[in-house]
Amino acid sequence: MTCSVLHGALSRWATAALLGTTVTAASASSDCLLRPYKQTRVSSDVSGVLYALNVERGDRVRAGDPLASLHTGIVQARIQSRTIDLEFNRREAERSEMAGAAVTDAENDKLATAVLTAQAEINELQAELERLVITAPHNGVVVDVLVNEGEQVSESHILELADVSQLRVEANFDASEYGAFSNARNMRVEHDNGDSLQARIEFVEPMIDAASNTFRVTALVKARDGWLAGQGCIAAAAP
Repeated sequence: MTCSVLHGALSRWATAALLGTTVTAASASSDCLLRPYKQTRVSSDVSGVLYALNVERGDRVRAGDPLASLHTGIVQARIQSRTIDLEFNRREAERSEMAGAAVTDAENDKLATAVLTAQAEINELQAELERLVITAPHNGVVVDVLVNEGEQVSESHILELADVSQLRVEANFDASEYGAFSNARNMRVEHDNGDSLQARIEFVEPMIDAASNTFRVTALVKARDGWLAGQGCIAAAAP
């Protein structure tokens, strides 16, 4: 790898000499790795028995899609009960208002409070119901399912979701290369299959790792045929 980079640099210098032009030294390259744009292990923030699993490995989902749910029957029954109470309290409040002076202000306040309390309890139960349904945090593909229906879920991961619509390129460069990335917006990435492209730099680590004398750079590329997360590549600062 070092020999090929050096040979390429020497060739550019030779070409420049023949053409009477000047070039700057090329940035050193580094091994890099392609990773998913997003990769999430989805879990539930409440404990319970997994009642339904709506997806399987390989399914594509969009953000907000229901992936799985814990048993919701009890909460739904409580919502139905409190909804009946709410409608009753509303009718009582309407009859009280129609009665006018025959009903005291204290009685009117009591009925109005009953309506507000029932509505607040329903809102609380709706929020609890939403917590029992696990939804996709982002677009992606289900790459692994970690539990089965009927198993206990208690702060454990349910499935793994990966968004590979873009790929994140990660590379570590020697500290001597930091200047090449200080103003660079793109990174030249060459795939192991020989294909190459420009990747938009997303992050340049603002410090040097003392142990390895390196810094980390990440960039984003759009997914394309033959480019898969987990594959290797070669990266360098783009001119």
